[in-house]
Amino acid sequence: MIEKSKKHLSIVSESYVGHMAFAFKYGGNCFIAGIMAIIHGICPALFETAASERVARLANVGRKHASENPPKPL
Repeated sequence: MIEKSKKHLSIVSESYVGHMAFAFKYGGNCFIAGIMAIIHGICPALFETAASERVARLANVGRKHASENPPKPL
């Protein structure tokens, strides 16, 4: 598992801490979008577009991050 993690970090050209920070921030935003969607399902007047807007922003963040950190060839 450690070697596989090291290989992944090498491929994406990120440090462990940098990768962890990005993943925590990204995952936290995914979690928040999920909670918003659940609340919206219970009460449609709340978070009418917030969850889908957050997901769209996250998709853009993911694409931007990937383009700024292209994988190295093996």
